[in-house]
Amino acid sequence: IDLAHDAIIVRDPNSAVKSWNQGAAALYGWTKEEAAGKVTHTLLQTQFPEPGDDVERKLMETGEWSGELVHTARDGSQIVVASHQVVQRDEEGKPAAILEINRDITRHKHAEASQRSSEARLRALVCSMDDAVFEVDEQGRCLSAWTGSPQLLARSQNAPSQRNIEDFLPTQSLAS
Repeated sequence: IDLAHDAIIVRDPNSAVKSWNQGAAALYGWTKEEAAGKVTHTLLQTQFPEPGDDVERKLMETGEWSGELVHTARDGSQIVVASHQVVQRDEEGKPAAILEINRDITRHKHAEASQRSSEARLRALVCSMDDAVFEVDEQGRCLSAWTGSPQLLARSQNAPSQRNIEDFLPTQSLAS
C-alpha cells in the first residue's frame, strides 16, 4: 500500500484515521503519526460536491461513493482529488471501516479550466472580427466556421460538416 502514489486512507466509522499510506503523506503533507486518529474531513478541510451529510448517507446506504473532493494540504494548497470510498462491514452488517482512495487530479482540473478559458477568449475574439475563420480537414472540407459578421457566411444554410470552404463564401468573393 505504501508503494501506491494515490492517497490510501482507512478510517473508522467516525472518520478518524486508522491507516495513512505514504501516498497520503506525500500528497497532503502530514505523516502517518500526525494523521492518526484525526477526522479526515476536519484535517483536510474537505469541500464536498454536495452536502457532506448527503455524501455520508449515500456511502452508508450503498456501501460506496465516488466523486471529486477538494482538500487542503498542510501547506495550505488546495488539491482536487477523484475519491473512491468503500465501507467494510462487520459480521452484523455495521460499518467497521471506510477505505478511501484519493487520486490527485489538480493539474488535470487546472488544465481543463485553462482550456475552457482559452476557448472562451478565442470565441470572443472570432465573434468580434469582421472576418471569417474556418476549420478545415486535410481534404479541404470545412469542419466549422466562425465570424462576427453572419453575412460572410450567407451561403451556408446551417451548413453541415463535410462541405467545402467555398460553400460558405458569398458568391462575390469567389473567383470568376
